[in-house]
Amino acid sequence: MGVFSLEEVGIFVVENSCKLIFTTHSLDVCKRMKCQEVIKVEPLMKDKAWELFARVLGREIKLHQKAYGLAKLVAAECSSLTLGLIVMARSMQEVDDVQEWRQPAIEIDIFPVLKLSYDRLKDPTLRQCFLLAALYPKYGDIELGELNMLFRIEGLLDNNHNIQNCILNKLENVCLLEKQDNKRVKMHNFIRDMAIRITNVNP
Repeated sequence: MGVFSLEEVGIFVVENSCKLIFTTHSLDVCKRMKCQEVIKVEPLMKDKAWELFARVLGREIKLHQKAYGLAKLVAAECSSLTLGLIVMARSMQEVDDVQEWRQPAIEIDIFPVLKLSYDRLKDPTLRQCFLLAALYPKYGDIELGELNMLFRIEGLLDNNHNIQNCILNKLENVCLLEKQDNKRVKMHNFIRDMAIRITNVNP
């Protein structure tokens, strides 16, 4: 979701008359929309992820036994990416074939949604830094010191840049990287796969 005027979409808010809640992947959108309170949605635990997946899927009990097991694996894979979880559950609502559950349409259904965050990065350097971070293996943390060195080797940072403030914060604010602590970040495997596909088109 991007920045928009409430009046343009027919919402005329009188002070203290109502509460308006919206979701976005971008912290910058929250700031520009002058939100009074920002609530970060933390990744779901696997059991909660399955509850949400099954609720959106709408037919947990009717799934074939093999498909049921595969559905649980898909939900677990999406567990820390709520948007991907919901999109995937919606796309599989009418699917009964076990083979389709083995190879869900991730590229068709999820990647275009995730790519919106990348497309909104207007700074080419920021885009290149994100794509370089995708070179690290799946499921592991990425050391900021290594990223810093890699970006400098590639000529993306000079001595005046601070990776913590300039790069990490911006990518974290649009949910392309997850901050683990002051020394490490992480990239969700779906985000990484999306980045690899981008580099396949534009090396």
